[in-house]
Amino acid sequence: EKLLSGFRCAEVLELSLAADPVRLRIARIWLYHYFEQRRIDLHTDPSTLGKLSSGKTIASVVTDEVLNELHSTHDKRFRPQSRKQRRKSLQRHKKLGKRWLILATHLGLGILITCSTRLEVQM
Repeated sequence: EKLLSGFRCAEVLELSLAADPVRLRIARIWLYHYFEQRRIDLHTDPSTLGKLSSGKTIASVVTDEVLNELHSTHDKRFRPQSRKQRRKSLQRHKKLGKRWLILATHLGLGILITCSTRLEVQM
């Protein structure tokens, strides 16, 4: 639950002009970690076969489930286009979280603090 609130925090922080870039980076790493853990859990779950038979990949099923957890109460109020935007946002935050995790793993956690926003744009 904290990881999901971390993703919500990533979306909110990104929209804010006064966003703390370090918190945003950490929220993205949490999201990526949560997504990967869910992917591993679904990979070992026998009930996943029914979901995969419809032509979806495990990553797509996990993305759908995470989006449902995040926005299940709001789906009825939003247009389908906004669902696509949320999916795209989730995938972008997850991708950036993976990149930050790789950097932090190889260069140390200090990179999350010291990296300039100009360099971050290059990611």
